[in-house]
Order: sequence, then C-alpha cells, then structure tokens
Amino acid sequence: MSKILVIDDMAIFRDPIAASLRMAGYETCCAANGKEGIALLQSHQPDLILLDVSMPVMDGLTFLKTIRREKAFDATPVILLTAMADKQCVMQAAGFGVRDYLLKSRFSLTELLERVGKRLVEGKGAALVAGAAPASTPAPASALEPATAGAARTRETASGGQARGAPGAPVSPAAQVASPKATPVPGPDAPVPELLTAEECLSRVRASMQGKTLSGAVANVISLAGSPRADAAQIAGLIARDSTLSVRVLQAANSATYASKRGPVTTLTDAVRNIGCSTVRNIAATVGIFDAMPATAMDGFNPIRCWQHSFAVARLCETLIAPVDAQQGGTAYLAGLCHDLGEILIRTQFGRELQQVCEAQTLTGKPRAELERRMIGMTRGELANAVMTCMGLPDNIRGPVEAMHSARPTGSIAQMAQAMNYAELYANGLLLSSSVDAPVSPLLRAACRKAVGVENPVAPRAEEFRAEIICLAAMLARLTPADEEEMLKPLFPQQQTRVWLAREPSYSEFDPLAAALGLLAKTDVYDHLPKGEELAAYGAIVVVAPEAGARGFAVTDIQRAVAARAGGPIPVLWLTGDHTVGAKPGSLSPRHLPIPLSDLADFVESASLTPQA
Repeated sequence: MSKILVIDDMAIFRDPIAASLRMAGYETCCAANGKEGIALLQSHQPDLILLDVSMPVMDGLTFLKTIRREKAFDATPVILLTAMADKQCVMQAAGFGVRDYLLKSRFSLTELLERVGKRLVEGKGAALVAGAAPASTPAPASALEPATAGAARTRETASGGQARGAPGAPVSPAAQVASPKATPVPGPDAPVPELLTAEECLSRVRASMQGKTLSGAVANVISLAGSPRADAAQIAGLIARDSTLSVRVLQAANSATYASKRGPVTTLTDAVRNIGCSTVRNIAATVGIFDAMPATAMDGFNPIRCWQHSFAVARLCETLIAPVDAQQGGTAYLAGLCHDLGEILIRTQFGRELQQVCEAQTLTGKPRAELERRMIGMTRGELANAVMTCMGLPDNIRGPVEAMHSARPTGSIAQMAQAMNYAELYANGLLLSSSVDAPVSPLLRAACRKAVGVENPVAPRAEEFRAEIICLAAMLARLTPADEEEMLKPLFPQQQTRVWLAREPSYSEFDPLAAALGLLAKTDVYDHLPKGEELAAYGAIVVVAPEAGARGFAVTDIQRAVAARAGGPIPVLWLTGDHTVGAKPGSLSPRHLPIPLSDLADFVESASLTPQA
C-alpha cells in the first residue's frame, strides 16, 4: 500500500483529499504546514507528497528546499497544490524536482487519482532503474503538468499508448506496486459497510468508562464551592466523603504554590481556607470529570486543549447564568465542564469508525445521521448521551448537556443549554477551542436577552481570561515545563494588519467573532460601514449582518464603502446569518455564519500579506 503525505493548512482541502485517497486504497497522513510535514517524514516514509504552497509556519517552497537536502527524500515525488496558477512559484518548485501541480479550484477526484497513480508509478520506476536521474534534478517549466479537465487523459493517450489498466496493456513491476484498489463509484447507491451494532457501541462505551463515574461527593463539592453561601467547613465535610479528592486537596494546600510559613496543612477545613473555593472546585473537576477522559491515539487530538476549552466554557457559562439565578451558578459551571465529555470519548474510542462514516458521506451524499445509524448502530448524539449516563451524571447536569446538543432544546433546561452554546462560541472566540476549525459567530441582542436576561452580558478581559484558563489547565494537568511551553503557544499568531469590523446594531456586544478578530489582528468594532477615507488606515474589512439585505450592510453599501478608499481594493469578508442567499460568480457574496476559526485566521493572514496603499 503506497503512503501519501498531504500537507495543507486548510482542513477544508486537506481532509477531503486524504479521505478520497484512503477510499482509493492508499495510506495517508496529514500535516497543517511544512514544519509538521518534516516531522512526519521520518516516521511515515511517504511514497508521494501532495504539498500546498501558501501555509503559515513553513510554506511549501521552504519545505521543498529543506527535504531535498536529505538523501532519503531527494527523489520523493511531489505534486504541488496551489490556489492559483503562479508561474514564478511553479518554476521555483520545478527547481526542486516537482513535475506536477494541481489547481485547487479545478481538479476532480478522477484527475487527482490519475495524477497520484502516475507519479507513484514514475517514482517506483525511477527507484527500480539503475542509474536513473534523481527526481530532484531541475525540470524545465514546460515539463510541469497542470491538472485541467481531461489534460492527463489526453497526454497519456496522445502518443498511441494504452491507458493504465486497459485490457491487454503490459503492467510493469512498478505499476503493480503503485496501483490502488478499485475506486468505489460515487453516488447514493455506493456500498456502505456495517461496522458495529448498537449493542457493540454501548459495550465499548461501558468498557471505556468502567470505574470512571462522577461520585455524588465530587458533584456536590463542585456545586457548593461555586455558591456564594458556601463556607470552608461545609465544603470540607463534603470533600471528606471522597478519599481521592481529599488527598488532592491536601496536596494542593501543601504545594509550593500555596504553602505558608505556618507549616504543613493537616485538616481539610484549613486546606479549603488556604487554597480557596475556586481552586477546590477546579481540583474536584479534575477528579470527577477529567480523570474520566480516556487516553487517546487519535491523530491531532489534544486532550489538554480540551481541558482548556471545557474550563473556559464552564467559567463563561457560570458568568452568564449566575446574574439570572445565583443558585444555579455552580450547576452551570459543572454542566459547562461536562458538555464535551461525550464528544471526547467518541473521538477517542470511535475515531476509526467515524472516519469511515465521513468517507461514506463524501462518497454517497447521504445524511450523516442516517449513515451513523446504519454503520455503527446509533447516531453521534445517542452515543454522547450514553456516555453521560455511564458517568452517572445527575439529571440537572445531564439534561442541559443533552439539550445543548439538541437542535431545539425545550423546557426549563433550555435556558442553561442556550447559555452553554453561547459560552462555547465565546470560548472559541477567545482561541480557547479544542480545534482550529471550531466555529465562531456573533450573537443577537434579542437572543441574549431571552437566554440570560440581558442584551449585552459582561465579557471577560480576553488576555487575562486566557492566561488564567491556560495556567489552570497546565497546573491541574501536571504538565512538564516543555509541554506547558507548547500549550502556551496560541492557536494562531496575531497579525499586524488592522481590521474594521462593521457589526450590524442588532448584534450583542458579547461577541465571539469580535473577540476572535481582536486576538488575530488589531481590530476596531463599529456599528456602521466606513465612510469616505475612514478605511484608509485599515488593511481589511469584516462586515457582519443577520441578513444579506440588512439596511446599510447590503452588497451595494459594502461596494460603495470599499470604493471610497483611495489606493486600490481592500480584502473584504462579508458574513451573514441568511442561509438563503447564494454566491453569485464575479460579485461580492456573503459567507454564512458561523465561520470556522481557521477560515477567519486565513482571511486575516492573507490580508496582512496584501500590499497596503
């Protein structure tokens, strides 16, 4: 089985390409930039590399220059992935032995597989022929072959030769090695494997969660420690009911962080007074919630970032609910901590099966829920609920979490479920997400008022909140200094460009989108589009409105504002909650909310690279 390394910073391109290659019988591994790609080379030894050109950290050309210095990879075939036909870039790549490139906007699955098969055959053949010229020999620009409709098939048959795999065609040893198994024919009738039954799914959940339940004492400690009426003696009495929690609290009270000159702390009451209710609650969370997190082998999954995200959601959820109902603050905190446990276990215990579900969805076009039920016996949501049940979470916690993942939560738990949704979006906006592709979106004033009683909830100070959450997760996870340094690195670097965010007035000031933009670039928020030369000092403009035709924020308004800027065009990102508006070729068209963080970061980065007037 040939191995292919796919390097692209945009998951929207990288993941479908990798999935298509796996469906065709190839083994794949993925990287988000050249630096990650280099790290994978030694362990995976790919037979072919699909390489994006424009990437953060390390771009495609730098990656090529680096690997061609190594004898082991100086002849590894590379197919360039590029968003535009940049002749200079293509010629530079040719100097490193790249003989093929694909335009992202134009190639099809069939063309991709043809190109991959051809380059693998050539690469294997070169290795079998003694004295063959290394692939790193600079190729003339004319040798590069862009992928356009029918181009590959035309070139392969123009000389009268038979296409690979045609009846009677001779098959070389190299071709036998590189040829993938037959590609399934895409369409709704494509075969779908049945991987697990519902009972097998539940058995795996029970096995993975064995002994990892939330004790009543831990749940009560978390809830009471968040109550304004709590005192140290009450909390200590609850802690004493759980031996593991008691040891952790005493250890923390006697650690270097909290140790005092009075000598060792020997009672739980003194320990609670010494470290404070907030720390007690967080320690209880590590015992009751995060100790239940299974270890993972899934590529790219980072449990520490999940800790950060869950702590951030818990704090934000409490901040949103407590002003409405002070007694529910502790419950909101615990619900926020637990909101992702089901998803985490699914990713760690059912990763391979769900990857196959995604590939089947790409192949058949059928709804994901339908495929999940058919292939693994139950839907993702049903699996998440099963995890909540196995953990023994009380109804007042499990109910809002289940409702949060429901399309239309109802009843008394709907308010807390909606608050958790808003808290999750805002945590993503503060770049405390568990994934670079986590969604962000502004929130309507009316929706905030309905969910938490006010139109503009108080937002935390971004940098202070981030530092607190990151340090908390690092302390409780007991990270090594090297791991802690790695976790302190932001998901995306801040760019020096300046962004004008034009936000339609019906949106709340509690805005996850504005929070994200503020951490990605220097951002100023306005409730209107710029006029005259107001845009002169800015390198990009982001426009957000509930509807594409919102007064003062429609396409003609945006075009008029941009045209008034002297010095040429400026990058524009137009976001709207109106999903009925389609893109019109050749004109400014809206992106639909929510938007993945990675796409937002890509826009800001590209704007920072655009020459300013």
